Amino acid sequence: MSITGYPEDDPRHHAAITQQMVSNLAKHARSTASDLDCPRAQELFSTTEQILTGLGRALSDYEHRYH
Repeated sequence: MSITGYPEDDPRHHAAITQQMVSNLAKHARSTASDLDCPRAQELFSTTEQILTGLGRALSDYEHRYH
């Protein structure tokens, strides 16, 4: 078993790891958006965070519901 609790050949293992990376990236984008003064850049990073959050949900759903 790995740190995810799934064997490394299980797709849920990769979904869990990818979901964690996407979540960390979304948090970074959210933090970056709030730190910027440029409205266009704020919108870009806010949109990036929203897209990544949706992707993270999809990965989590796959991990928990489809196997």
